[in-house]
Amino acid sequence: MITFSIKFYNYFNAVYNFGRKITSEEKLSNIIDYVIHTFMSFPNAQAIGYYSLNKDNYLFEFQQSSNSKDDVFFINIIEKLIENGKIGLSINNRIIAYFEDDNKEFKLFIIPIFSTNSIIGLILIRTEFD
Repeated sequence: MITFSIKFYNYFNAVYNFGRKITSEEKLSNIIDYVIHTFMSFPNAQAIGYYSLNKDNYLFEFQQSSNSKDDVFFINIIEKLIENGKIGLSINNRIIAYFEDDNKEFKLFIIPIFSTNSIIGLILIRTEFD
């Protein structure tokens, strides 16, 4: 028998409720605080960063983090993730990609956000390194 910690139960419940909420909203930008709160329930999450895709230049633009003291981290890490191919891997395969910092300071989960047929944003979840 597999048992889950209460942290995972709470996270799955939050994601389920997020799915219900996002299908009833017109724009993701209207509920971004809710999105960040939902993903902060991920076990061992330290910070969340949200990026939207600029449709004019097809670049990801940092919009908000779970705590403004983490803004600089999220502004700087996106280029590294693009250069090492993690963003492309996540988008092209429509998967949650995983990145470990070389200095073992943090781990990141890269979650692409799609509309019906195109990428519209990214969520990065920074977790502690264990």
